[in-house]
Amino acid sequence: MLDLAALVERWAARRPRQLAVVTATKSLTYEELMGRARDERAAGCVRPRSRRGLVASDAAEVAVALVASVMADGGLLMLDPAAPAPEVQREQARFGCGTSSDLPAGLGLTTSGVTGEPRCV
Repeated sequence: MLDLAALVERWAARRPRQLAVVTATKSLTYEELMGRARDERAAGCVRPRSRRGLVASDAAEVAVALVASVMADGGLLMLDPAAPAPEVQREQARFGCGTSSDLPAGLGLTTSGVTGEPRCV
């Protein structure tokens, strides 16, 4: 069985300064990608073996969230940043991601907010 988290960790350890994510507006090395993914886990944005919804249009932020979720053996539900809040909440409930109102603060839901940067709520 392939352990994706271990594979990414090994790749990052061998090539920490190599570009891992490149978008029109930013780039992340493997070292930066893994550091940000670990920071998300440490901040409580990702819980082991849980699902979370992500509302983000920035591909680099999506990559960070995906790696953090894989490292936690969890799932990531991509939610449309242009969708109305009731629709996002319906999708969260449908896929068992919960909503910000029924999860402890800082857990489960990540949102782009006003700045476009994902954060825990």
